[in-house]
Amino acid sequence: MKKYHVISPDGFPIRPDPFTSIKQAAEYTRKWCEAFKQQGYYLTGGRQKIPADELVNHLRMVPANKLYAIEEHSISMRQPISERSLATVRTAVREQWEQEQQAGRNEASTPQSPAKSKCLKPDEPER
Repeated sequence: MKKYHVISPDGFPIRPDPFTSIKQAAEYTRKWCEAFKQQGYYLTGGRQKIPADELVNHLRMVPANKLYAIEEHSISMRQPISERSLATVRTAVREQWEQEQQAGRNEASTPQSPAKSKCLKPDEPER
């Protein structure tokens, strides 16, 4: 039985287990793409926003036995994706997320200086 993977714009399968038919892959892919409709876009690891209604055009279907590293959205027959590579990507994404969260907390806790805020003086009474 032939099995398939659907590859995201980032070059990773959209689910870990291969699909057992093209019909099954198509149904799951439709649902997967719909999950991005509320957000309105899919954000790649390279920070490229792909509109949710165009996302399906950026996916690829490959036989499960031909799952190789993706370079610039094309299949490279050089080497399979290793667990170490996936772990490196997970770590990098986690670190970036933590930095963004910390930056958000710092901005929220930093008081605005009087020079930046507009200080209003009460009107002086007329003489």
